[in-house]
Amino acid sequence: MVFLVYAVRPVFVYVLRRSRALQDGPSQVIISLTLLIALGSAFFTGIIGVHPIFGAFMAGLICPHEGGFAIKVAEKIEDLIGALLLPLYFTLSGLNTNIGLLDSGIVWAYVIGVIVVAFFSKFISATLAARSSKMLWRECFTVGSLMSCKGLVELIVLVSEDTVPYSQTRTLTAVEHWTGSQNPEYPNLYHFRRHGPCHHLCLFSIDHVLLSCLVPEEGRGMASW
Repeated sequence: MVFLVYAVRPVFVYVLRRSRALQDGPSQVIISLTLLIALGSAFFTGIIGVHPIFGAFMAGLICPHEGGFAIKVAEKIEDLIGALLLPLYFTLSGLNTNIGLLDSGIVWAYVIGVIVVAFFSKFISATLAARSSKMLWRECFTVGSLMSCKGLVELIVLVSEDTVPYSQTRTLTAVEHWTGSQNPEYPNLYHFRRHGPCHHLCLFSIDHVLLSCLVPEEGRGMASW
């Protein structure tokens, strides 16, 4: 992140000013350069052991908002992503889902319980955070509902992790760390060992609680947020 902010961003902004991309909008070359930075950042983030999606996210953070540059870049590529790449991704995610593992009442109870906790923890905390920004209750409930619908990042990470043979072991280790025990006699941990998908749902609920703490600096700036 330090390298992106203090080495890549100044050069990137300089190129944008020289090409007048900040004033006139990004050209095809600038779009290619922006995508190259995002892909390169994702590549090196993956090399150092962090998921590539976070590298691409950090590359997005260094894109300047001057003259609406970041918005214009998004407008140029969102049609392709929304019409082609996103449906293909959800298709891949669905094909990798094995509903047959939910084969008993106790497993369904875990699934329903985790979904309920994940939804209400995110909905309530996001609503209260929006209310603390002096938004109207109607808007607060809207923010809570939208935050509860957000789950694409988790799906990206989980689908990518499922391609790694030791992903369940690695995720189980994290769950054991959170519970403070590696005792296989604990019902929850034993359940995680027997039924892989449930530890994924556990990660969903934890991420929901963390993300719901984010609120816009200005309550009315929902579009930019």
